[in-house]
Amino acid sequence: MAFIAISAAILYCEIRRESGIDVFSPVSVFLFITFLFFLLPELFSFNNDTFQNVPGEIYVLISMIFFFAGYVCLSDKTGFRTGSVAWVSRQSMYLFCAIFVPISMIIFLGIIMSYGGLVNYLSDIWNASRSTMSGKAYLVEIMSVPALASYFLFADYFTRKRRSELFLAAIVLVFGATLTLIISAERGSIVIPLFTIFVIRHYLGGRFKARDLLLPAAVVIFLILILGSIRDYVQFGNILKEDYSVYLGAKDMAAYFILHTGGMIHDVYSNIIENVPDRLNYQYGMTYLVFAIKFVPRMFIPDKIQGASQVLMEKLYPDVSNVYFAPSYLGELYMNFGFAGIIVGAFVFGLACGWLYAFLKNNIESKLAVILYATLLPSVISQMRGDFGNASTGMLTSLFKILVVYLLLRMFDSAARNVKIGSSS
Repeated sequence: MAFIAISAAILYCEIRRESGIDVFSPVSVFLFITFLFFLLPELFSFNNDTFQNVPGEIYVLISMIFFFAGYVCLSDKTGFRTGSVAWVSRQSMYLFCAIFVPISMIIFLGIIMSYGGLVNYLSDIWNASRSTMSGKAYLVEIMSVPALASYFLFADYFTRKRRSELFLAAIVLVFGATLTLIISAERGSIVIPLFTIFVIRHYLGGRFKARDLLLPAAVVIFLILILGSIRDYVQFGNILKEDYSVYLGAKDMAAYFILHTGGMIHDVYSNIIENVPDRLNYQYGMTYLVFAIKFVPRMFIPDKIQGASQVLMEKLYPDVSNVYFAPSYLGELYMNFGFAGIIVGAFVFGLACGWLYAFLKNNIESKLAVILYATLLPSVISQMRGDFGNASTGMLTSLFKILVVYLLLRMFDSAARNVKIGSSS
């Protein structure tokens, strides 16, 4: 009831401030993910007394208040304007896809052949994907570029409604996302691009009502269930074994969805609250310093600082191998600074989300700004899952890639104009 009351108060304030509820605003995403991570598992396990963690739940409610306090400080600010930013032509998008789709396919085939073919790769996909993502991650990032290019195609379609662009955008998105999914074995390779496209459509093609998202949400939930089930299976077995099956009973699906989206995160968060500082000492900000040295080669810092997930697994889950549990952003704040960390951290997180939304509102006419916002919004979810170092690295990587794609598209436009001027003179 307390969660509902606080959420209702926040949404009421948003209606007064924004003349309605934007379903893809950071505060809406924050409330939904808070419910998914921290309340829904508690409700699902209501009769399981061992799953209850009263202090932890109180901390969640307090964090919601301080998050919103930080959010309103910046979400109405003006001045975060990019100025006049030129859009890109359809011709440059087509040329970009014509160049990078074959490059992505070559990289994909090269990685697959280095493991002896697709069957061999899939037979040991857990180890193969981990080896690839640690040693050839830059190739995987290049391979995912076509999926990012599809964002520009979709943005153009949502404002101009050319069916040819929609068809090409869909093909390029599915192509890039599928190749990345096979190589990385990460369901985010599919789910995040779909989420990003929904956000772009929301701001460029007409805003969704909450009811409009029921079908897209069902699709995303289905993908999470199927891809998560496959990932869990191949982590401990062979994807090509004949005894593999997926159970689609309503009860099984609900339990599995809760467990693998919020249930495990809630469980880990509760474990942190219960065992810090008794079994796990306060880290005093050390897990956040990981991000500062993330890009420093190991040869210069042989003993790098451990991230939150690594510390967590070593101290609280020493018998678990092959996986890293996400601590949630509240769990990481608590394992570093205790209750004070939750208050300050939630406020700062609210400031960051408020700035992000102010950036969107002040540049809502810019398709590039909408794409940047849609690219960064999934990072709000990543940060709420926890492990600041990894989440922030992923955020910067996504931002860097989308800006590089834009700059390349602009270069193609400039080259085409120069050729046209040269031929006319």
